[in-house]
Amino acid sequence: MALVNPVRVFLVEDDIDFAELIGHAADTRRDWTLIGHATSLQAAIIEIEATQPDVVLLDLNLPDSDGTATVEAIVERFHPLAIVVLTSLDATEAYSTALRAGAQDYLDKAEATPAVLSRTVRYARERASYAATIARQRKEIEDFATHAAHDLSAPLRSMRGFAELLEEELEGRLQGDEQEFLGHIVSSATRLQGLIADLMEYARAGHGEKPAPVDLGEVVEHVLGELGTVIHGSETQVVVGELPVVYGQASALRQALRNLIANAIKFSGDRTPHIEIRGRAERGHHLIEVHDNGIGIANEFLERILQPFSRLHGQSEYEGSGLGLAVVDRIVQRHSGRMRIESEVGVGSVFTIELPFEVTA
Repeated sequence: MALVNPVRVFLVEDDIDFAELIGHAADTRRDWTLIGHATSLQAAIIEIEATQPDVVLLDLNLPDSDGTATVEAIVERFHPLAIVVLTSLDATEAYSTALRAGAQDYLDKAEATPAVLSRTVRYARERASYAATIARQRKEIEDFATHAAHDLSAPLRSMRGFAELLEEELEGRLQGDEQEFLGHIVSSATRLQGLIADLMEYARAGHGEKPAPVDLGEVVEHVLGELGTVIHGSETQVVVGELPVVYGQASALRQALRNLIANAIKFSGDRTPHIEIRGRAERGHHLIEVHDNGIGIANEFLERILQPFSRLHGQSEYEGSGLGLAVVDRIVQRHSGRMRIESEVGVGSVFTIELPFEVTA
């Protein structure tokens, strides 16, 4: 008995012999069906629009398109449609190229048996459906956070503004603790505004920007320019070594490095801040290290410090919301990486961002 919802597959392949092989394979299966075939990218775009398949089996090299551009053209028009790239290239190279361009999977043509095809298209449809659900949920959360932040910010701005007006109007006339109480209102409103801004930054971290090659040397140069006033005022010494080009979201990676550098300056204690930023390669990963000579973090707090709102010091010592490192960690995870921290109290810390050579941000 046929399945109620067989996977509807569209084939884009200019090799007629291989296309016939796929057609015969489909005839032997009940869990997927071949609903159409095109031999060029432009014909495929028209047919996919008309047939609305669940999965596209896509040859990388077509008469009117080649390589990654073929995948990108389909993704741009039909995302989140599931795409399985058909290739005869080296498996690792094909896998990386396909995923970076937006495909769910790749399949070596030499392994395209009916059973393998069946498993591949089913899993591709499931992954695409799951990815679409996650993307939709993230979008809903971001939209909610945006509206909530806007609705909270407006009355907060008014409260702070009126409190500051009262300070000006009543200057010299307040008695006892009245001036202090009014100052607490203003400072609390200011901190809450900062917290709302940090929450928005955390919610949006690593979202919305198309991944591309990113020169981290240029990113650090830009960040140091942004922090120029703080660096000059604190007499911070910054040494920048060789940094790699990675594949990811430029603005998100800039935010991550900005947070790490700003933290290194902020938590320097009574020393002149000294920061070293350098990169190296290790076991298929880029390692970007930020060394500082700050106050350090006790070992028992190294895991906790990456959690949202985690603070090891009171507001009177160091201002902040406790979201800075959480934002960094979130961005790194969105780039399929991880962050490691080595630290010694009173000596300093090393924050290491570890990113795979092929990032699927």
